[in-house]
Amino acid sequence: MNKNIIFVIILLFAFFSRFYLLGDVPAGLMNDEADKGYDAYSILLTGRDQWGEFLPLVAFKGFGDYRPPLYTYLVVPLIKIVGLNTLAVRLPSAIAGVIAIWGIFLLTKKMFNEKQAMVTASLLALSPWAIGLNRVGLEANIAIVLLVFAIYFFQLSIRKKYYFIVSILLFILIVYCYTAYIVFIPLLLITLYLSERKRINSKWKVYLLGLFLFLILVSPFILNQSNGSSVRFSQIGLTNNINSIGIINTLNDERGICLKSGFSLVCKIAYNKPFVFLTTFLANYIHHFSPSYLYVNGDNSQYAYLPQRGLELLPEIVLFIAGIVFGIYKRNKSIYILIMLLLFAPIPDSLTSNGDISRGSIMLPFLIMLEGLGLYNILNLVNTRYIYALKLSKFTLVGILFLAECLFLLNYFTYFNNYNSSFSQYGYEQLMHNVLAEQNQYYRIYISHRYNDTKQYIYYLFYSKYSPEQYQKKKNISLVIGSDGWVDVNAIGKIYFVDTISMQELNKLKDKNVLLIGNPKEFCNSVSQSQLSNIKDKVGTILFTQFKLNEYIKQAKIKDC
Repeated sequence: MNKNIIFVIILLFAFFSRFYLLGDVPAGLMNDEADKGYDAYSILLTGRDQWGEFLPLVAFKGFGDYRPPLYTYLVVPLIKIVGLNTLAVRLPSAIAGVIAIWGIFLLTKKMFNEKQAMVTASLLALSPWAIGLNRVGLEANIAIVLLVFAIYFFQLSIRKKYYFIVSILLFILIVYCYTAYIVFIPLLLITLYLSERKRINSKWKVYLLGLFLFLILVSPFILNQSNGSSVRFSQIGLTNNINSIGIINTLNDERGICLKSGFSLVCKIAYNKPFVFLTTFLANYIHHFSPSYLYVNGDNSQYAYLPQRGLELLPEIVLFIAGIVFGIYKRNKSIYILIMLLLFAPIPDSLTSNGDISRGSIMLPFLIMLEGLGLYNILNLVNTRYIYALKLSKFTLVGILFLAECLFLLNYFTYFNNYNSSFSQYGYEQLMHNVLAEQNQYYRIYISHRYNDTKQYIYYLFYSKYSPEQYQKKKNISLVIGSDGWVDVNAIGKIYFVDTISMQELNKLKDKNVLLIGNPKEFCNSVSQSQLSNIKDKVGTILFTQFKLNEYIKQAKIKDC
C-alpha cells in the first residue's frame, strides 16, 4: 500500500478517536475546563479575565492556581465560533492530538528513518494515554505538540542554523503553556547541546542569540512571583501537598520513638525532612517506569480520563523492552538522546506525585518513540531459515495490538463513559440548568459541596454565561482567598455554595422560600415527601437531591431526624 495512503489512514483514525462525541465523552465538564472556558469567554467579551486583568500574559489567576495563558487564548476564537460549551473548550486539545502525530512522524523520520516514523505515528494514534488526554481541555496536549516540533526544528538547525530560532520560540511557548516543563526544558537543552556540541560550537553566534532570546522572553514568567511556577508548586509540591502531611507525621513519630532510645545524633541523621523527601522523590521517579503504572493499572489520577487500566496498551510493554534492547545494541546517537530525554521527563512530576496522567505526559513522546523503535525492529527481523515463523509472529503481534486497541475504545466509549462519569463532574450541567430555571422562585439557593466538588461556582458562571463585566467587579460576590492562594467563592447573588447544609443556620430562614441542594447523605434518609428532584450520574447514583427548606424542616421534625 502507498505510504501516503497509510499515513492518511493513521490520521483519519486519530481524528475519529479524538473527535468522535468529543463534547460528550468524557461525560462531564471538569472544573479546570470550565474555568478556562469562562476566562476565554470573559476575554472574548471584555478583553479581561474573570479577575479584571487586561489580557494576562504571564498567567490567569483562575482558582488561585495561576495557569499559564496559552491554552485559554486558544479557546477564545472557538467560543466565538461554536459558543461557550464543552466542545469549544476541548477542541484545542483534540486538534493538538492530531497535529502531534504529524509532528512525531517528522521528528522520528529526521532522527531515524521514514518507515520507523510511520510505525511511531501509528502507535501515538493508538495510544490510550494520548487519546485520554486529547479529549479533555488540558494544557499538556498543546505542550506535547510544541515539544515535538521544538526538538524537530532543533534537529533541522544542525544543518540550517537559523531553524534554532524557531526551535527556541517553540520552547518559549511551552513555558507559557504548561508550568511542569520549566524543570524539564533546561535538561532537554543541555542534552541536545551535548549531542551536537561540535556542530553547535561552529555556529555559536546563532545559538547564543537563541538562548539570549529564550532568557529574555521567559524571564517575565519566571520572575513574576504570582505565576504558576511558584504558587502552583506551593500548592501541589512534594513538600506542600496533602500527602506530605502524612509523611511528616510519620517522620515525627519515628524520630520521637528513636530519640527515646538515647541515640540522639543517629536519630537526627536518620529521620529528617530532606532525607525523607529525597527518598519520596526517588520512589515517585521509579514508579513512573513501573510496568504497573505504564501498562497494567495506571494511577488514581486518571479516573476522569481513562478506564482503570495502564496508560498504554498492555502488549506495548514488549515493544518498549525491545526498543531499549535494540537501542543499546545499535549504539545509535539518536537512541541515546531518546533514552536520556525519557529518563529526564518524569522529574517534574516526581516533585509533586508518583504519577499524574497530565504532568507525567512529558514522557509520552519519548516513550512512544522507543516503542516505535521496538516495533520497527521486530517487523524488520530477517531470518531466511525461519522466515514463515517470523512472519506469523509479526502478524500475531500486530493482531494483538489491534485487538487491544479495539477493546480499549469499546470500553472507553461505553463502560468508562458511564461508570466514571462522576469523576469528570458529570451532573453539573443539569444541576445548573435547573438552578437557572428556578432561581427567580427562591429567596436563596444553597448548594453544598461537602460530598461533591468544591469549585461549583465556576459551573454556575459557565452555564449561565454570567456577565463577565459584572463578575469582574465582584459585586454581590462573596469569596475568600486562603493562605495557600486558593480561591473559594461562597456566594454569587442568591446562590450560596457551602461546605455543608447546617440546619441550625437554616432554621433562621425557615420562613423564607429557600431551596436546598446537596448529596443525599446530608439529608435525613426518612424524609422523602418534600423532595423535589434528583440528579443522577450515568449509572443511576444520586449526585444531588433538592428540597424546599420549609417542607424539609416540617418532615424532619415529624420523622424526628
